[in-house]
Amino acid sequence: MAYFSILIPVFNQVGKMDRCVSSIMEQTFGDFEVVFVNDGSTDDSLSMLNGYAAKDPRFRVVSHEQNQALLAARFTGMREASGKVIVFLDSDDYIEKTMLMEIRDKYEETGADIIRYGLVAEPEGRTWVPSPCEDLLAGYLDGQFPPGIVKNAYAQRVIRGALETGESFYCNMGEDSYLAGVFYGNAESHADMDRVFYHYIFEGGMSALSKNNNIKKIQKQYDSSMASGTHLIAFMKKYRPEYAEKAKKVLMNMLDYVLLTNLYAEEDPVNAIRCVALYDREDTQDLFEKACRGLLRKKYLKTGREGGFGEQFVTDPEF
Repeated sequence: MAYFSILIPVFNQVGKMDRCVSSIMEQTFGDFEVVFVNDGSTDDSLSMLNGYAAKDPRFRVVSHEQNQALLAARFTGMREASGKVIVFLDSDDYIEKTMLMEIRDKYEETGADIIRYGLVAEPEGRTWVPSPCEDLLAGYLDGQFPPGIVKNAYAQRVIRGALETGESFYCNMGEDSYLAGVFYGNAESHADMDRVFYHYIFEGGMSALSKNNNIKKIQKQYDSSMASGTHLIAFMKKYRPEYAEKAKKVLMNMLDYVLLTNLYAEEDPVNAIRCVALYDREDTQDLFEKACRGLLRKKYLKTGREGGFGEQFVTDPEF
C-alpha cells in the first residue's frame, strides 16, 4: 500500500498534461500511487495515460466507457485508492515538488483527518491559504471558505466514509460543493498548513464562457447545481441533521451564482428572460422575484406590471 493516492480524472487531455505529470514525477517523497480515471475520452487520452503507466509502475489507469462527468470520475478514483492519504489533482493543474513530503510530515505529526493547504490561481496569481476554523463543516456551509476539494489532503478513513455515506450522480457543475460537505461531514479533525502547494489553472471558467451560453447550457448549469445542492441537503438530513438548514443556503447560493453570472453577461434580452424563467418555481421563487424586480428590470426592460415582463426593452449604461 502506497502512502499517498493521487486521483486524477481525465477527459480529452491529449497534449495538456505534461506539466501535471512532471510535477508528480518531481516529488521529493516518492511513496505514492497515481490513479488516472479516463472518463470516456474521445481523443487519444487513454493511449497517453497508458503510456505514462508503462513508464512508471506507480501509475495506473481505470476507464469509463462513456463520459460520466467529474463527480463520477472522482468516485471511481476513490474506490480504487489504496493510500493512507488521498489527494485530488485536476489534469491541467500542477503541484509543488515538496507537497507530498510536507503533507506526510504534517500527517505524521497530527494524524488529522483532513489537512488543508493553500493554492494559487493562475495566470492571475490570486492566492488562498486556509484561515483558522474550529468547525470545518459549519465554516464551509456558512461560506467562510470555498468548497474546492483539491486544497485538502484526506485520510483514508474520510474517503471510506464518503464512499459509504455519499453517492455519485450526474453533475457537471457544483460537484465540489457536494463532495466538500460529504468529506467534512465524515471528518473529526483537521490541521492547517500555511503553505501554497497547488497551482490551479484558471483559463476562463463559467463566467468567461457565459456570453456564449444558450438556454440549454444554462438549463444544464441550473440542473447540475440543483442536483448537487439537493444531494448535499439529503446527506445532511441523514447523517448530520443539525447542519441541514445551512445546506439549504448552499443550494440557494449556487443557484444564485448561476443566475447572476449568466444574467450579467447575457446581451440578448430574450435569452435573459428565458434564463430568469427557469427560476419561476416554488423552491426558487425568491431568486426569481429578485431577478425580475432587480437585475432584469435594471438591465433590460421597463414595465408597468409589478414583477412582470414588459414589451419595451431599454439598456442601462451604468450596468
